[in-house]
Amino acid sequence: LERVVGLGADGVAAPERLGFVYYRLARYAEAAEAFEEVVQRRPDVAAYRNSLAGMYLMLDDAPRAVEQFEAAVQLDPTDARLQLNLASAHEQAGNSDAASTALATYESMRAGER
Repeated sequence: LERVVGLGADGVAAPERLGFVYYRLARYAEAAEAFEEVVQRRPDVAAYRNSLAGMYLMLDDAPRAVEQFEAAVQLDPTDARLQLNLASAHEQAGNSDAASTALATYESMRAGER
């Protein structure tokens, strides 16, 4: 699988799959490396930054997770799930005020969907 990482029409399909395989194998550092490559190739896709941030959380690197979740929110401010993930990362990083703000934003967005 690693030999095909560079293949794919958009350049990200193979490393993204590889990242998920590593994730399922609980090889989070390798998964993060794969998702870093994906984000490097397509920094404009919130979902890719969300996946990378999730790997950073699995590696107990909350500050880097916050950075990626914040970038994802900037790319897709209408995705409530990203706000919830950002709140979790801020909480893990010890940023309780920022976590509360992100959680309040998430709850407001969810209320607007009803």
